[in-house]
Amino acid sequence: MTIKYLNVSSLLLAMFLLFGCKDQSKEKPGATTDTPIIKTEKATPPVKPIMIVVFEHKVIDFEKWRTVFNTQEAFRAGSGLSVLSIGRGVNDTNLVYVVMKANNIMAAQDFPTHTETKELMKKAGVIGSPMVHFVSVLRYEVSDTSYKKRMMVEYNVKGFQAWLKAYDEKGKNVRAEHGLIDRTIGHELSDTSNVYLFFDISDIKKAKSRLASSELKQFMKDAGIVTPPTSHLYKVIE
Repeated sequence: MTIKYLNVSSLLLAMFLLFGCKDQSKEKPGATTDTPIIKTEKATPPVKPIMIVVFEHKVIDFEKWRTVFNTQEAFRAGSGLSVLSIGRGVNDTNLVYVVMKANNIMAAQDFPTHTETKELMKKAGVIGSPMVHFVSVLRYEVSDTSYKKRMMVEYNVKGFQAWLKAYDEKGKNVRAEHGLIDRTIGHELSDTSNVYLFFDISDIKKAKSRLASSELKQFMKDAGIVTPPTSHLYKVIE
């Protein structure tokens, strides 16, 4: 079993706590009712990243795997894992992608190597060693989408902040024009230089063309991307 610790979400299922400010000062002698009341605004708390775990594995029979998987919700919950989506490979429908939110990092990291997990995978007909990605999600698009095709892209960068600045300057509208709708931005848990992106695919032909374009290759060079991107194309079924 291959485990990758990622810090691949964006992506982002975060909550803002808003606290009202109440002026409790008393009126000083001689003050008029026209005296302005000045309230101090409190800074908005920063967004906290969440962690997701992506299981990527091949199965002998998808329906058999799904039957076993659906009976183990309580077991996953015991490790603080809740399913966000399940997908099947576009080119190989027996390649399964399970994206789960992790509420407990240590328990989630132990989950893939747990004896019961291994036994359940064997029972479900998992072939070979699964890839397990741990992603710290910094941005996540929570709105519903009608697009079912998704793409997970992984590559390494010289510096995360410099890459993110270049990525934002390129703009999500440009990516959308090429069939790639921003959904999640994250990076490896123990290595911020390992970047993960998730996209909704509105036009698969345009998306593939974009990934192979000389313009994108030049952008990757300018943005400090040091490894060729690895892409995973799948279709969300639930």
